[in-house]
Amino acid sequence: SLHDALPISGALSPVLHDISFVVNPGELCYVMGRAGPWMPTLLQLCGSQRVEGAVSGTITYDGVPASAELRHVITLISKEEHFDCISLLTVREVLMCMARLRLGHLDSAGQGARVDEVIAMLGLQKCAHVKLGSSMVRGVSGGEKKRVGIGLGLVASPRVIILDEPTTGLDSTTALDVMSHVSSAIAKQARRSVTAGIHMPSAEVFALADKLVLIADGRMVYSGPQLGAVEFFSADPYGGACLPRENPADFCVSVVLVGGDRAPSIEKPAGAKGPTAQKLAEVFAATPLAAEGLVAVSTAMAQPPGSFPPFAPTHVDRVRQFYALSQRSLTQFARSSSIWRTSLFKMGWIGFLYSTTYAAQPLTEDGYINIATCFYFSLMFGILGNLRGIATLFDERSLYYHERTMRAYEPIVYFFVTTFSPMPWLIFIDRKSTRLNSSHPRYL
Repeated sequence: SLHDALPISGALSPVLHDISFVVNPGELCYVMGRAGPWMPTLLQLCGSQRVEGAVSGTITYDGVPASAELRHVITLISKEEHFDCISLLTVREVLMCMARLRLGHLDSAGQGARVDEVIAMLGLQKCAHVKLGSSMVRGVSGGEKKRVGIGLGLVASPRVIILDEPTTGLDSTTALDVMSHVSSAIAKQARRSVTAGIHMPSAEVFALADKLVLIADGRMVYSGPQLGAVEFFSADPYGGACLPRENPADFCVSVVLVGGDRAPSIEKPAGAKGPTAQKLAEVFAATPLAAEGLVAVSTAMAQPPGSFPPFAPTHVDRVRQFYALSQRSLTQFARSSSIWRTSLFKMGWIGFLYSTTYAAQPLTEDGYINIATCFYFSLMFGILGNLRGIATLFDERSLYYHERTMRAYEPIVYFFVTTFSPMPWLIFIDRKSTRLNSSHPRYL
């Protein structure tokens, strides 16, 4: 049962009210409703990632209260893509890097076997050696990229998987392909508890769900099996009527739509077109299905707590993470030929201009001024030339946040990788520039 409030304009504005449901291993649960701040809030709470606002209620994983210490066994896969900064890596290389980061207890052969298992589970065999791609680089399709994002969360075999709008931006065929793999391979075969926040799925995608939770303005107005949802809303006290060719998902959402007119049997406020969210929640709370749901929640929370492996990284883990991140960073840079070729040409051209313009300076006051000017421009060129790293930081920030929520590595590891991985290239450029300028002994 959840009560959540977010600070808005200095005051607490309630976002969620009395949300209670259970997702068992092997089940796929859809959380649906009109778009609003309640969706990301609920999913973040389920993933133990909500830190703002005031929250009351309890979330448990196999009887263990939710906390940030359990993030390594829970995967929240956001709807945003984080692959622009690693667009030149192949699907298998990206998954293998995540395996090196999170599966330190396995050797290289075991990590490779786990990656191959995830690739087969998500149907990525045909694109395993294809680059991820971006808006500037041709790569895998949108549906395959969505499955790669899901695969990154599956590498470490999490107990709970939460998907934030996994079908957003996909056509109906691709969305069905993605969710079919989620339902069959992850929920059913791997026996994982999967919760997906989803908006307006097609009838085929809607049919894949085992459970359905409908939210109206932050209030739970339905929680039960997906197969019985249409019959539930067609009977009293709702009295809705699903049209012959109407999408069942559209019908269910329209019946519990605040201010809608698809539930004629529910009392409406004077002058209003449809019922309020509070009225819809009260009507559902009075049904036998709601009582069964509360019993299921109480039963699940009364079970003895399970056990989860602790998250306790060692120095060996940090060294392994440093190696994995450095390898990924250097591979991406080595394949970015336009970047290092441009850098080589730029350094060579600037070095040639400096060495010819300021060569053979007389040992006079004017000569010393010219040499000091050369040193100044060289220094400023080196400083301004490194400003490209700021843009790279913004590109990598979303990926860093996403991997940190999964406890893939520690911030200190990422700091050392971003600091020292460019060193070989910078030393190489420095040596080349120095050799070019040293062709004029008098200048030195």
